Order: sequence, then structure tokens, then C-alpha cells
Amino acid sequence: MSETARAEYEEASKHQRNRNDARTIRTKVDAAQHMPSAGVRWPFELIQNAHDAGPRDGDKRVKISFIFKDNDLLVSHTGKPFTTEELAALLSGGSSKDFDDEETSGRFGTGFLVTHALSTHVDVHGLIKIGKGHERFHIELNRDGDEDAIAKNIEQANEAIGKAQPLSEPCIAKNPTASFTYYNANCKVVQRGLDRLEQMLPYLYVTCEKLGQVRIERPQGTKIFKPANTAEEMIDDFVLKLTEVMISPDETTRQLTALRIGSQNAQSALLAVLENCDGNPYRIVLPEDDFPRIFVKFPITETDFLPFNVVLDGSFDPTQERNSIAMNQNGHDLISTAMEAFPTLIQHAIESGWRNAHKLAHLAIPERTLGGEESDELEWWKKVLLEIGTATAAKPIIYTKGGLLP
Repeated sequence: MSETARAEYEEASKHQRNRNDARTIRTKVDAAQHMPSAGVRWPFELIQNAHDAGPRDGDKRVKISFIFKDNDLLVSHTGKPFTTEELAALLSGGSSKDFDDEETSGRFGTGFLVTHALSTHVDVHGLIKIGKGHERFHIELNRDGDEDAIAKNIEQANEAIGKAQPLSEPCIAKNPTASFTYYNANCKVVQRGLDRLEQMLPYLYVTCEKLGQVRIERPQGTKIFKPANTAEEMIDDFVLKLTEVMISPDETTRQLTALRIGSQNAQSALLAVLENCDGNPYRIVLPEDDFPRIFVKFPITETDFLPFNVVLDGSFDPTQERNSIAMNQNGHDLISTAMEAFPTLIQHAIESGWRNAHKLAHLAIPERTLGGEESDELEWWKKVLLEIGTATAAKPIIYTKGGLLP
């Protein structure tokens, strides 16, 4: 093949790749803007991308901020700089993560496209790691229009990356690693997502150990979430981990404690949140009716129908939309393993005098299934929950004149 022919072929191949990427992006963006769950998923997709990368060198945790002002949303974080593969994935709408990497929960990589439920126009400033140094880049992502328009934007973004400039180490430490500005963001989607994020954050501090301060700033006020002290103890054969979470809305401070209990080295556990009450026993903060009951580090939407007041976290197999999990053998095993800690948790809560402990003990059979109607899942739930209920009832959890009795 002549040099001229090769050059033409490579240009045609590049153009076709961009068209294919544009088609994927357009399809996913359209789905995000019509998918109800996208309105509550987008904050977690952004946090997940930052958390998966981990903190940058010298930091122990990743700091994240959400600032909503004048209809624009600015999201920034201090995670590790982009790799070239991650930057390519950002532009193409694909994944740079290993499909079976257990350390990263973002298995599909297209999750960033869900954030276009906010806006199709996103300004991205970030650092990219090049060899032993770093360079700062600025690209504009415009996912509006047809495939041709999106493909052209991909080309423009690639050209912008070529203009990245070297950055000194002192400058890196003073600035966010990445920032995303969503212009003219959908106000309802922003507020709905931030409301849900504030509900979920205490739980994330026991599922995402590298997550640090999260700042949420919007017209109605500012809240700052910070993880504080963490303690662990063995109760029966289970590890109970407690992480303090400080919440500073404006001039006051609220202190919560996120709880995780499960077998040592198990891949699943139970979560709950407690409120610290000025030296009095903890008060258990019960999840709202619309609160997801299953996490894979981050919440799985549409699991709020499960009728118990604990949250299950584990290495489940989520659907691509993160609205359910596969109820295969892995799912069964993880749920069973997590629920084994339930009787011990209830006994510990009651013996410790935690308020709402009796409400935490609520269990019932789900009215529908995670795996669809064509399954024997309900019978499986009945069997598992009957065993857990029987084991819980055998614990000394009833107050009598003679003390706690089964």
C-alpha cells in the first residue's frame, strides 16, 4: 500500500471510529435524559469515577465538591490524574476499566454518560499523567445534536488535548485534579440528585474507604460531610465497624455514625446509620421508604421495595442500569452471608440501648422479586428470612422484669 493510500485509509478508519463512538454516545445520552433513575444516579457515577482512581499521591482520601450556582453545576475532585486510557474512554463513551476488576465497581465505564441527564454541554478541566510528569488539559464536550455533530466534537476534543500544557508539582497540590462544569443544568435533576446524595453519603463512608470530605453547595445552603474516627470490634463472630461522619450545615454540626457488620473477610455485610445524641445512646436512623436496600459500594436503584430496615452491601452483579442485581448463586450467597449478622446486630443494638432498635428488627417477605417474575426467588426469600427471623427470635432481645430474654 502506498503512503498516500495508507494515509487515506487511516483517516477513513479514524472517521469511522468517531462515527461509531458518536452513535454510542447519542444513544446513551438520549437514554439518560429519559431514564427516571438517571436523576438520582449521576452524583454516584461522578463519585465512583473519582473514588475508583483513588487519592492522588500524598493524600489519604479523595475530596469532592458539588457547587450549583446560576444554573451551572461545578463538580471537582482530588483523585488521581487521568491516564491516557481514561481520557480516551471519556471522549469515546467507552470503558477504560478491567471488566472483572473487583477493586473498581464501575464495570461498564459508560456511567459518565448518565451525567448528561444534567446537561449535554460539559466543560472539563483536568490533569493527565504523562510519564513521570503531568499536563493540564481543557476540553468541551457537547453531546447535543446528531451523530455528525457529536463526531465533530470528538475530533475537536482530541485536538484540544493536543494543546495540554505541563504543570509543576506545587500547582497540582493547590488545584483539583479534575473539574466538570455542566452548563445550564436541569435544575430538577440537580436538586433531586443532590438530595439523594445527602441521604446516601453516611453509608458511603463505610463502603468507600478512600472517600474524604464532600462539599455540597447550592442556593439553599452548604453542607460539608467529613469522615472522622473509625473503630472496629468483634461481636460474636462478626466484625462491627463504626465510622463517625461529621455534617456541617452552615453554623451547626451534626454527628452520625455509619455502621457495617459482617463476617471477617466476607464479600457482603449489613449497613446502618446511627445518630449521636449528646452522650445518650445512639438513635438508629431508619432509611426512608424510597431508600435503596442494596449497595454495590454505591446504591442500586429500585431496590427500595425490600421490606427491611438494614442495607445490604456486597460484590453483587449489578445490571448495567444499576437498578437491580443478578439473583444468581453469587447473589444468593452474598445476601445469605450478610443476613447472618442480622440477629447479632439486633441483640447488640438492644443491649446497647439504641433507640429504634425494635424497628431495625423488622423483617418481611418481599412482594416482588429482584430477578423478575419468572423465578422461584420469593420461595428463596421466604426460606432465608424465616431462618434469620428464627435465629433473631432466639436471642435475648425482649425486655422483662428478669432482664432480656428471647
